Amino acid sequence: MAAADGWLLRLRPPEARVDGPALRRLSAIARRHADGAVLLTRRAKLELRGIRDPDATTAALRAAGWMEDETTAALPDQIISPATDIDTAAIADAMTVHQRLHAALSGRDATLDLPDKFAVAIDGGGRLGVPEVHADIRLDALDGTHWRLAVAGSRASATSLGCWQANALTAAVTALIDRFAAAQTAGAPAPRRMRDLLARDGAQRLAEACPPPRANESRSAPRAGGPPILGYHDGLGHVIAFAFGRIGADALETIADGLARRGEHLRLLPDRRVLLPAADANDSAALRAAGALDTPGDPRLGLAACIGRGGCAQATTATRADALALAARAPTVAGAGEVGLHVSGCAKGCAHRRPAAVTLVGRAGGYDVVVAGAPDEPPLWTELAVAAAGSRLAALERIHVAQRQDGETPLAVFRRLGRQRLLELSEAEIAGE
Repeated sequence: MAAADGWLLRLRPPEARVDGPALRRLSAIARRHADGAVLLTRRAKLELRGIRDPDATTAALRAAGWMEDETTAALPDQIISPATDIDTAAIADAMTVHQRLHAALSGRDATLDLPDKFAVAIDGGGRLGVPEVHADIRLDALDGTHWRLAVAGSRASATSLGCWQANALTAAVTALIDRFAAAQTAGAPAPRRMRDLLARDGAQRLAEACPPPRANESRSAPRAGGPPILGYHDGLGHVIAFAFGRIGADALETIADGLARRGEHLRLLPDRRVLLPAADANDSAALRAAGALDTPGDPRLGLAACIGRGGCAQATTATRADALALAARAPTVAGAGEVGLHVSGCAKGCAHRRPAAVTLVGRAGGYDVVVAGAPDEPPLWTELAVAAAGSRLAALERIHVAQRQDGETPLAVFRRLGRQRLLELSEAEIAGE
């Protein structure tokens, strides 16, 4: 894919895992052929940007074992909870479910022709589950042998089609994918995603497309997920993140050396965190020196920003530099364990299309400010310079601290207060500066 800063290329590591030697080879390719870094995506993939010669880069990746074959590349994304084999809090083994489904889909004669963003989430629960992933098809563990099959949403929002035993899941999911694929060729309007097929056919008809046996419908709903974890956790290892998901080549090599020394694989999470199994608390200093974030509440954790001006022809602002500077004006809003501050170069909102506590939308070198909304929603303030946007953010920070109730996120606080009350409180805060 071409971009203003060169070509970009996304990589999908098998089983969302990468060993040390493979990571070191990727670091060398990033230095030689791209911008010297690798980006973590929100689908547990890796991205190279600033590629100058895509053919040479593809050849280098293929020689290094990083390129998928055509059959595998056509398969839908499977976004899995990557540590159910070592996480004692996990409900069931997500990897086995993934491997069975992968084998069934890749073993077909006909190549699947699904939308690029079509995804299956396989959530075995535990400390590194994937409850927030919005997927076309979701498999959520209910206990050691039973899974809920649901469509079009996250763990909380997806529409349930019923409960299946683990050994019957592959047939149920492939039948559902086949029904979607058939609807793509059955005439207009073709469903673009599973939510469109759900709206057209309803949950009952989709459930009937899946072969029996279905399990007891009275089983409990999937358990709620806890807040994302960071840092060292006994029995798991070290969970780390990087600002904007960007890992420089030096950091990649530091991580690669540690993985090789321990004989382990890096495991990718779909919220741009990574797990380094068997890493211990003594590794913290080296990881932090490499740029890793491992402290809950760090304002940089709640930032989302696209590549911005220089990397995208539609962006008019330096989104990432602005986001880092602005986060200092609203640290509790930005670092509350969710996307607190989204700085977008344009109204498309590529880095985070859903609502954030505060979204700055670039326009003509300045920003519109959307509070408790998505990038395409009406802004509270328009056409602000960066300094003025920072003043509004500082006011919102003080409002959040003063108005929040137990357990409320910044997004929830701002939604509860509403547009008019936020304007009134903000004007009072700014007047008092």
